[in-house]
Amino acid sequence: MSSDTAEPAMSIAVLHDAVPGRLRLRVTSLYRSPATAARLERALCDDHTISVVNIDLRRGSVLLNYPADQTSGHIVERLAACLGEQAVDRQR
Repeated sequence: MSSDTAEPAMSIAVLHDAVPGRLRLRVTSLYRSPATAARLERALCDDHTISVVNIDLRRGSVLLNYPADQTSGHIVERLAACLGEQAVDRQR
C-alpha cells in the first residue's frame, strides 16, 4: 500500500561553494519552518567558526560564512549532524 502523503526526504544540497569561506545550501526541512530555522541558527551561532548565518525560509536555503581554511564538505557534515539530515550532491 503506497501513501501519497509521505513526507519528502530531508536533505542538504550544495547550491554554491565557489568562493572559499562562503557556502549556500538548500535544506529541505528549512522550507517554511521557523522552528527548524531557529534550532539551526542556535546551533550554528554556538559554533564560533561560523561568522554569518542567513536563513531564507521561503526558499529553504541557508548562507554561511566560515574560515576559508575549512572545507565546505566539513561544514555540510556539521550542518547535517545538527539537523539529522542527509547531505546530497550539488544542485546545478
